[in-house]
Amino acid sequence: MLDASSPDLVVEADFPLVADDGRRYRRLPLRNTNKRFNPLTAPTLHFAIWGDPDTGEVRTEPFPGAVEVKPVFGDGSPAVWRWSRPRIDERPGDLVCRRVRGRNGERVDVYQRDWLHPAVGRRRKKLRTIWLADEVGSTDTAVAELKDVLGHVFESPKPTGLVRRILDTMPPDARVLDFFAGSGTTGHAVALANAADGGRRTCLSVNHAEPVRPGSNAALAGFATVADITRARLRAVAELVGGGYVELGAGELGGG
Repeated sequence: MLDASSPDLVVEADFPLVADDGRRYRRLPLRNTNKRFNPLTAPTLHFAIWGDPDTGEVRTEPFPGAVEVKPVFGDGSPAVWRWSRPRIDERPGDLVCRRVRGRNGERVDVYQRDWLHPAVGRRRKKLRTIWLADEVGSTDTAVAELKDVLGHVFESPKPTGLVRRILDTMPPDARVLDFFAGSGTTGHAVALANAADGGRRTCLSVNHAEPVRPGSNAALAGFATVADITRARLRAVAELVGGGYVELGAGELGGG
């Protein structure tokens, strides 16, 4: 969904190895495991490097005790490295050469030492592509959330958990622009995030005065437009959670 990262998703148990200086790390293949990246699509990243599997040392030039290592996929077909030659030269201490067993027998390969940084906010983890409903909520969750503050007046709102995960990728003082505010989920999520971590995020919610469907739950509840629903929700959230609410003009709402 996003090419982003969050400090909240780092799990210390994912870093089982300990270096001589006490730092925890895990090994990641220096080889790019995505077959879309190969000698044809990324020719500058297909080159030989040298490593000593007994000492773990890795360099871009031959040295005593080293063997030549070329990037290959598990089936033996040519691959490419994730790092360029200059980056390998700059960070040799972050690499290690090892003997490994593959489907074609023992071979020598090179790995990155991916370090766990103990300082809060320094180590971030790339977000997964798929976010499950039991992690971020679903339409059913979102309808229940809206019912709690306003009633059943919107058929397909977004869950606040989904928006809060996106907010986790941003600074705690982010300024959020929601230019299709709908039921006001984003403004609601910003308020919940601020209440949870003491952040100072602000949200500008913008919505066209689109009429609600005649005979719908929203119409029966007395709402004439979708923007009326947005206003009512953000007012209710501000009263329940805090953070403030300001109406800036026709169709524009501010909160956070």
